[in-house]
Amino acid sequence: PIVLIDRHLGGLAIDTVEPDNVGGAYAAVRHLIELGHRRIAFISTNNLRTTSVAERLQGYEEALLSAQITVDPDLVFTQLAVARRWPIEAAASRTREVTAVARFLERRQPTAAFTLHDYLAADVIEAAKSLGLRIPDELALASFDDDPAAATLPVPLTAVAQPREQIGRTAARLVVDRVEGKRTDVARIVLPTRLVIRRSSGARIGAATAAS
Repeated sequence: PIVLIDRHLGGLAIDTVEPDNVGGAYAAVRHLIELGHRRIAFISTNNLRTTSVAERLQGYEEALLSAQITVDPDLVFTQLAVARRWPIEAAASRTREVTAVARFLERRQPTAAFTLHDYLAADVIEAAKSLGLRIPDELALASFDDDPAAATLPVPLTAVAQPREQIGRTAARLVVDRVEGKRTDVARIVLPTRLVIRRSSGARIGAATAAS
């Protein structure tokens, strides 16, 4: 028996347990919009065929459209490499990515950014620093995942928190139930997320709201 977490594979009958990628991204971008931002960037890796990536982009776009903001392709940056490790190391590959993000920020000049995950948010913080941009005063920032290190970044990160323990328990239950013959149907379970607000978005520190 196989269970996928974080994403699903279209056309394959495999159990999946996922966070609400669309709803979580929507909540984070909506938060930035409510703070007055209109030029909001989406910064991502280049694996757009991965469902979790595509769904977070979808949530970003839906939040903009719901606020009657046109989705600007020039503010969607999806050219970064996929493989990363935490804690973040000062590797040559990361230096290249920080430089690429800095060039994008300098060229497109968004006032806020939503990143696919916390690793990329750390790159944005470094890129902004290299440009002399202050977060959140000159660039507000929000992300997805809420990795335990998110609160310890140079600027504590506003992030969509995944229900990590619930995802793990649910996935384990699906496997056990299938092994024990308790079910034969294919399950796709989408669990709610919540938005944890910290200093990087420029909002009131310490707030937490339901994301989906």
